[in-house]
Amino acid sequence: MSDRPCGPFVRAARKVQGTRVYGWRLESEPGTPLFLNGLNLAWIRWGQDFVASDSTSICAMEEAMRFLVQNGGNAMRVWVFTEPLQSLVFEGPRVVGLGSRVIPNCMLLLELALHYGVTIVLTLFNGAVERDYRACQLFRDEQILTSLVDAAIKPLAAALKGYESLAMWEVANEIEGLLDTTSPADAHGMCGDPRAISQCPGPSNPAGWNSNCRYPLRSLQRFVNRVAATLKGADEHHLVTLGAWSWCAMSEVPLGRESSSNFWSSACLIGAGGQANGTIDVWQLHEYPKDGQGTTFHPNSPALSAASTYRLPGPVLIGEISNRWVETPRGGSASPTMHSQPLGPMSSLAQARGYAGFFSWAWTCDTRYDGGCVGRDQLAQALKTTAPRVETPAGWEPGSVQLPGYATVGDLKCEACKAEKAHGGAVHSCRAPMFVRWAPRQCQPRQTVPPP
Repeated sequence: MSDRPCGPFVRAARKVQGTRVYGWRLESEPGTPLFLNGLNLAWIRWGQDFVASDSTSICAMEEAMRFLVQNGGNAMRVWVFTEPLQSLVFEGPRVVGLGSRVIPNCMLLLELALHYGVTIVLTLFNGAVERDYRACQLFRDEQILTSLVDAAIKPLAAALKGYESLAMWEVANEIEGLLDTTSPADAHGMCGDPRAISQCPGPSNPAGWNSNCRYPLRSLQRFVNRVAATLKGADEHHLVTLGAWSWCAMSEVPLGRESSSNFWSSACLIGAGGQANGTIDVWQLHEYPKDGQGTTFHPNSPALSAASTYRLPGPVLIGEISNRWVETPRGGSASPTMHSQPLGPMSSLAQARGYAGFFSWAWTCDTRYDGGCVGRDQLAQALKTTAPRVETPAGWEPGSVQLPGYATVGDLKCEACKAEKAHGGAVHSCRAPMFVRWAPRQCQPRQTVPPP
């Protein structure tokens, strides 16, 4: 067993107001604070990355890791079930297993991350885009949800729990996209009112935008609770996060005139799903400059506020952020033409304001469909600004990075494949057998550090 812990763990940094802890941080080792200086890879080929048997996606992921490390970054956020029907095996409406390549391809990703010293936030589901009826039923039907966690989530978590390059599991990206904002509040009103949240943070950024499937808040809370509990039951080593579309759904205190609340508090999740360990360890907020027709961040957004503003009981990541927003993408430049604040100073301010990480959006940037992604120059600037720095004759600069050679993982040799393509080789000739021949590294269980 390695003497390194299995990914980051949470420590209380300070206490405020009696015994309630409001200052939290991630640590890589006891006494060593960790800031996740990252970018969103998200996907390479939508719906194909973790089901394909060729090396196209994994080799492109390696190029992204090399870019990340070369610019001083240490973390990457990657989506797995972008199209659940392609990566899950169904019999009728029920899930009976994972696609044959899901676990091997996840292992390849984590092996590459080990090679480059990168940690991965592995995002499972995506509430921002769900189109198929069977995929939508995962969030609505309790029996189908049970089949999902038993046949897919549990074996995936058990297979990957030994990797120290897994930073944390993310249950879902922006599950509020599936929220029926017309559904009533719960009987006690303690877990938020979807009708009120529809007014927060304003008409430019509403919840419940997924027209194909929208469900009551309690159904979504049950989904998060059951998946989180299954992850922790099968993998005692790693933390769990949830990517919220806005601070409006992930704040323990009301902010301004808006009715913000924490839909995903431990009490709300346990009340909906009944699993005591099905809770969030690391909080995660997303933000884009959607106000003023793409020119302005909301005043209460994490781009302008300290992490402590939201009074959340754990570390807070900015899991997606950009300085560009176009409501109706039609191609064109990925440069932030409307918002003047560069991502570099925003990343530095996030670290100074107590956030545990900053992930720019995004490595894969197709401006025909994505109104928030930025170019590689902006991604590099954000990474370099918060990278470790060394003193040089010219002043303090990002430390020079000695990139390791391309990885050889199993039978995968991306460098040879890249060279072959450069000399006119056909894409299909770059396929690798990709047999997984290694045993996952065994690392120390996640440490539990009591509050001061």
